[in-house]
Amino acid sequence: MNKLWTLCLLLLALASSLSGGEIFPHHIYTTEVQTLQCQVWRDGEPVAIPYPIARLASSDEEIVVSFDLADPVPHRIHYQLELCDADWQVNDRMALSEYLDGWIGARWQTDESTPSEATSVAYRHYELRLGGASVLQPLLSGNYRLTAWCEELQEEPIFVTSFALYEPLAEVAQQVVPTTPQGNYSRFQQVELELTFSPTLASDPLTELLVTVGQNGSSTRYQRLTRPTSLAPGRLTFRGHDGATFAAGNEWRAFEILSPYQANMGVEHLNSQETPPEAYLYLDRPTSGSYITVPDANGYRKVRQTDYDPYYDETMTDYYLVTWRLALDDPLRYGTPLIEGAAFDALPKEQRTLRYNRETGHFELSLLVKGGYVSYRYSTSPSPAPLASNAIEGDYYQTENQYTTLVYLISPMLRYQRLVAVK
Repeated sequence: MNKLWTLCLLLLALASSLSGGEIFPHHIYTTEVQTLQCQVWRDGEPVAIPYPIARLASSDEEIVVSFDLADPVPHRIHYQLELCDADWQVNDRMALSEYLDGWIGARWQTDESTPSEATSVAYRHYELRLGGASVLQPLLSGNYRLTAWCEELQEEPIFVTSFALYEPLAEVAQQVVPTTPQGNYSRFQQVELELTFSPTLASDPLTELLVTVGQNGSSTRYQRLTRPTSLAPGRLTFRGHDGATFAAGNEWRAFEILSPYQANMGVEHLNSQETPPEAYLYLDRPTSGSYITVPDANGYRKVRQTDYDPYYDETMTDYYLVTWRLALDDPLRYGTPLIEGAAFDALPKEQRTLRYNRETGHFELSLLVKGGYVSYRYSTSPSPAPLASNAIEGDYYQTENQYTTLVYLISPMLRYQRLVAVK
């Protein structure tokens, strides 16, 4: 009976997590776009956080959307910014002028870009800044989706990315524990929360406050919490069966390329005689048999190089043709592997899927990647669910994951859904 109850809870949690589709959508639709990033910058530097979430009307924080086009010829880029609800559906009840200041027309146009310098691969770097000192100022808290078009290809967008702005009207305290409805000290982790707020914030907290918990910046590994364990004036608590349960995963793998003339961390061989330079990573093997204790960055990537001033990292960092090799003793057991991480999640499935090489007996993949530090891992699903196990990497309760909690106010008295707390 206990096993049946546990299975029912797991299926309910899985259905709940999938019902909202994805959070923070981030997709590239053309091979011309490389290194798409949506980041929070604070005091002129990117902040290493899982999701791009900034404080509304902050003077020292801004949203920076950047990407490269694999074409040395400059292009005019058109942007469309849309306010979304907590489920990332476009809010059609608000006019653009109500949630954004400084935006002219339905689409913002810019010709600004910077050419690459001293790189073997020619490209141009593009940036769009919102908030902070920018003339483009979002006016409301909540979720935002940004779509971009290249003027020569206006029929189809070149990418979609997203970010969120919050106003601190509530506080979240959270802890990660190894005791879960799916088992204790096993393959899962539980996020337990306590939300405190002014009793005047929501007349009915059970229906007007929506809690979302995401893991490691993933668009699909998230849980929606709708049933608190306890309710008191100005306080909601989520524990035990009412908390957010996730497959724990394992620590992430990583490599670093700082110069075409020297192999760095994780790189077995670097061939600088080719254009682009070729980087061959060390042969990877499954880690599902043991927990990796090496500190990691949970999928984070940092563009950088060491040959020139770091101020020019975005335009003087070269691209490399990186080759992964994965040895699987029993390919049928694991399925077809894919690459995961901030550097790859926006790519279509087919571009980040490893293919079996009969001559070497390994799964292999070659991708053009901008230099710097790159954190990655293997998966067998392009859109992994929060409770899905990882046959290649394994799942261990000791894994150090980053969990982000977002609290939305979805009162029917409002024409938009506010993001009132982030942890």
